[in-house]
Amino acid sequence: MAAQTIGLGQLGLTSVYREGFETVLLLQSLQLSAGTATVVEGAGLGLALTLAVVVFALEPKLPYKKMLIFTGVLIGFVLIVMTGQTARTMQGTGWLSIHAIDVDLPYWLGLWFGVFPTWDTLPAQLLAAAFVIGSYLLAQEVKVGRPRRRARRGEVTAAPVVGRGLEAQDAPPAAPPQPVAGGTR
Repeated sequence: MAAQTIGLGQLGLTSVYREGFETVLLLQSLQLSAGTATVVEGAGLGLALTLAVVVFALEPKLPYKKMLIFTGVLIGFVLIVMTGQTARTMQGTGWLSIHAIDVDLPYWLGLWFGVFPTWDTLPAQLLAAAFVIGSYLLAQEVKVGRPRRRARRGEVTAAPVVGRGLEAQDAPPAAPPQPVAGGTR
């Protein structure tokens, strides 16, 4: 039990550290492209709204499942933005070549959403979006679609017995132990 508790604690700390690290990377990228004042204003506004509205006013009534879904969508959006920003940064350093698309996009679209009119950034963002959406669809298929189809066909799936090999699962169950003469074994 103690090992499980330590493992769970390590997983929690690692998750929090990873989220903090991602936030720092995002804010550093934003600070380099938009300036320190923009980052401080945005962070302050976000913190004020989070504390004031969500925690104090709505805490007893929060729809946690919807919040988690919304947070997942936002994380997917951040992935797409960061992919565009990273590809653009790699173009600026010369690690990726720049193949411009002859389209005029507003400046704010690149600044806030990481969308730049190049053949190098847009496919990377589309690939990131396809990965996120594909992962979601695969998870839904495994969790909902496949069991639903099996239930319609009338298949019954037995859970595997933990600690026994596959060959042991196919064998009939062993007979219960028989008492030994004299009452002890």
